[in-house]
Amino acid sequence: MSFELAHMTAHLPHQRDFVKRTDNDRTVSKTPNKKHCFSSLSSFWFGLLIGGLTGGIILAVILTFYITSSYENASGTGAIGITTVNTAVSTSSTIISTTTTTPLPGSTVVNSMNYARAQHSAFVLTNGKVLVTAGRNSSSALSSSELYDPSTGIWTLTGNLDFARYKHTASILTNGKILTAGGYNGSVYTSKTELYDPSTGLWTITNVMNSIRYTHTACILANGNVLVSGGYNGGGTNLKSAEVYNSSSGVWAVTGDMLYIRRLHTLTLLSDGRVLTASGYNGSVALDTTELYDPSTGTWTLTGKMNYGRYYHTESILTNGKVLVIGGHNGTAPVDSVELYDPSVGTWTLTGKMNYARYCHTASVLSNGKILVIGGYNGTTALNTTELYDPATGVWTVTNSTNYARYCHTASMLSNGKILIAGGMGSSGYLNTAELYQP
Repeated sequence: MSFELAHMTAHLPHQRDFVKRTDNDRTVSKTPNKKHCFSSLSSFWFGLLIGGLTGGIILAVILTFYITSSYENASGTGAIGITTVNTAVSTSSTIISTTTTTPLPGSTVVNSMNYARAQHSAFVLTNGKVLVTAGRNSSSALSSSELYDPSTGIWTLTGNLDFARYKHTASILTNGKILTAGGYNGSVYTSKTELYDPSTGLWTITNVMNSIRYTHTACILANGNVLVSGGYNGGGTNLKSAEVYNSSSGVWAVTGDMLYIRRLHTLTLLSDGRVLTASGYNGSVALDTTELYDPSTGTWTLTGKMNYGRYYHTESILTNGKVLVIGGHNGTAPVDSVELYDPSVGTWTLTGKMNYARYCHTASVLSNGKILVIGGYNGTTALNTTELYDPATGVWTVTNSTNYARYCHTASMLSNGKILIAGGMGSSGYLNTAELYQP
């Protein structure tokens, strides 16, 4: 880790007082005179007194200069020494500069996971640990789960899922439990759902969804329930249906259908409680349509069209309430375009392009409101590039790269502001590596 050290040094010049002596002509009588002897003696003592005072002042200045210089050299702080001399008395006041350190952005490799995996899920639990679950590797879908402890940097295995799966959804409930739903195990598409309890480290089977779903999307509603929409049912049908999981009763209830079939889309909860779904894939083309779901009526309505259709993109809500859609694939190639949705007017506007086209990347909202994009795939190779979006300027800035190029990974924001990057796919295949990124 690098540190920046700031020192401020100022020196005040030392001043010296000099006494100018003047000798006057004197007439000396050849005959000794008591009065003259007394006058000469008085001049002698007076001169001695003046010389002593002058020497004392000069000595005080020299000693003060020596002490101040010695202190500055010993402290190494570049302190400011201020000295005032008044006859034989000196006072000294010292101001010492303070040193602050700011971590530089960049990535540090940490302990690897127990299993290589991609297309998995990751969540920061209420105890600060990170749960990574499911996904796939080069040979099969995974049922394993593991926990990362930021205080020790160690991964430990926790309870296995009953059903191995990838391209599922996972949502953290208000009670701290994790709900995983749907997915594919390499041979079977499923409607099964399971709950992870951090207090026991175990998964339990809960009620199944009304539809088998894969490459669908989920969103936590303002009331704590979970909305799931779209996906693929494994039987050749892409879906526009939606359903809601009641986190209190554990029951799934069908709600209104979306207006368009879509999968690989995004869902984002807006500040007014509505949910925005954007773009996606309908089995033939990338969609530029977007819709709003109203939980109070269970219905979807069309809102403004995007400028570019896409899927495998990310969607982030900014501190000003607008929604930022980043990158993705348009059905032909990866895209670098980025768009902003304004819920107050229901329209999309283009904002600054990324420096690199990418999909299957991650996007994290930082504490300062900026968006950090990590990794992804450019159609040819995995990326290790990262970029920062500043909502105030609409500009992307390339920042320090990660140690491993990866896509279909996860990025989890820890309480200390660092981001845990885990798994994914790279040039060597499926990854078990993990990194901590300092924004």
